Amino acid sequence: MKFWSPVEASPALHRHFHGLPDLEASSMAYPEEFRSTKGLVAEPPQAWHNALAIGPRNLEWLNLLNAHRKPEDKIQLSNPGSSKGIPMEDPLRYNDALLNERWMLIEKDLPPELKTVLLGTASLPTSLPVDLEVYRLWARKIDVIYSHSLRWNGMRKNIPYFRTQKIFDFRGLRFLGKIGDEKLKEELQNYKSLPVERQQQLKGWVWDVCFNATKWDPTCDTLMERALRNSTLFEMYKKYQDQAQRNYEKLFEVTNPRKDIYSSAGSLVMGFKPSENDAINLFVKNNVEAEWQWTTGGLKLNFDSKAAANIRFIPGTVAYVEDVGGDTITMDSQVSIESWDSQWTIRHEYGHVLGFPDCYIEFWDDTEKAFVSYQFDLDNLMCSRAGKFNERNKNELFKAYAAPKLLKHGAFAR
Repeated sequence: MKFWSPVEASPALHRHFHGLPDLEASSMAYPEEFRSTKGLVAEPPQAWHNALAIGPRNLEWLNLLNAHRKPEDKIQLSNPGSSKGIPMEDPLRYNDALLNERWMLIEKDLPPELKTVLLGTASLPTSLPVDLEVYRLWARKIDVIYSHSLRWNGMRKNIPYFRTQKIFDFRGLRFLGKIGDEKLKEELQNYKSLPVERQQQLKGWVWDVCFNATKWDPTCDTLMERALRNSTLFEMYKKYQDQAQRNYEKLFEVTNPRKDIYSSAGSLVMGFKPSENDAINLFVKNNVEAEWQWTTGGLKLNFDSKAAANIRFIPGTVAYVEDVGGDTITMDSQVSIESWDSQWTIRHEYGHVLGFPDCYIEFWDDTEKAFVSYQFDLDNLMCSRAGKFNERNKNELFKAYAAPKLLKHGAFAR
């Protein structure tokens, strides 16, 4: 796994973490180093440790059930529309206590027929003891907590790094902006008369905006003390609001435009190095062109052995592109290209090839003593599995690549 130092932690360099799948990914997306329980902190034992034992059994049963099914009939735990995303207003949090609570709810509510199979030790049956949709619902719930348990077990050693990632926590900017300047100014001027809980909330949001803008917490600590002393919280917020907003916008921009894309007849054309496997070429072309399209055209792939962009498959790896605007898409050869997980992944990862960064965030929150993660725009393919290529993606794509005269004459109108 590769991580970046705090010095590199700026919105323009917000990148896809190698070795770390997104929070909505299935457990199958996690590499072997995360699946290992060698580094498990077992004292005191935690309830969520059970997920590390039941999770593999859950997948083993899924594979057994699918063993003799036709490709079109195989049971999948995810499909188009199954993801609801992780909104900023309701982020995902995880630590020992939260995972324990979620696991105990699964043990409590798991249907008896499934509990006998999954929590038992007998041989796995080749048929389902419950309705298919009931099975799929609970198999998915178990896989989700298994994924998050793998993540927590592997991530705790990286808390110092993820503490630096709070500079991408733009909740304060979003929530204060929704209040509106007039109402917010009045509320902050009466800060000392507010309930303590509201004081802490507003103070935290203003501090976050300062941190988004300056990227230096000691500065914001000093400024916060001064603002509280002088009753100038609103002025502190306004001082850093614009810079914080500019940093936020960078999370959606094409930050490293390619040199090998040109516009033609309302579309954008890009070369791609063909695979020796025709099925892989169809997989790339069909998914990328189906996703990255607009009313009058779309992104068209031109297979060319001299092209820089390419795809490779490595067993047990996490899908990634080596950098924003990079050439090589790496995917897991153990995950079928017929699955929705693979289809969504190639569509998303191609966005990195085009120069788009990820627009989701994960950081360690010292106040909550937990990892916190959410997505900035649930409708955006680069933020969420619930998202698609949207108007903002289109505008940024054309800003980076389309000829000005085509934009002027509306050739790229959605």
